[in-house]
Amino acid sequence: MSFVPIEQIRGQHLSKSPPQKSLAKMYLFPINRLFENYQNEMILEVKLKTLLGRPVYELKTNRQKNILIDAQTGLALPLISRQQAEKIASEHFLGKAKILKAILYTKDPPFEARGTAPVWKIDFENSEDSSFYISAITGRLVAKRNNLWRIYDFVWMLHIMDYDQREDFNHPTLIIASFLALLCSITGLFLIVYTFRKSDFTLKKRKKD
Repeated sequence: MSFVPIEQIRGQHLSKSPPQKSLAKMYLFPINRLFENYQNEMILEVKLKTLLGRPVYELKTNRQKNILIDAQTGLALPLISRQQAEKIASEHFLGKAKILKAILYTKDPPFEARGTAPVWKIDFENSEDSSFYISAITGRLVAKRNNLWRIYDFVWMLHIMDYDQREDFNHPTLIIASFLALLCSITGLFLIVYTFRKSDFTLKKRKKD
């Protein structure tokens, strides 16, 4: 598991940060009016960013809900379309691989997306079978997957013995297995000491003819 650099497993060699457009001379919808428009939601965080060259606000509420707002009109934006998702994925992808297909998961996304939904899965045609997952709500790149990651994830599952979420390494099964392994090691050392005698380590004198 430690032979391959973790950066390669995470697909960092396949992605880049897309260029951000300057917002200095653009009219932006006042943030205080956003709070007025969403009085029913407790806004915890507001991020200003560009998405496909367009200024947007990303709101995070106390209900763990994300809302994407046009930063010039103050209007909520619809879900990311297929064309937009493919363009966002291409902006993040470091290389010239073609897009094989794009699938929208409104619920029950692939396990490797780790429960993020709704989400677009963008598959690239390259030797690593790379897949980028784009949030259909915020347009963010939420996951980068490739064959190395999939192998690592499987081995990690076996290593921590979490066959469901593959994240918990404090569950009873692993703790019991660890204690059993420790017990086997201790009993093994005891058996080594017990089976050998002092005479086994002394040199025997050869008899004279």
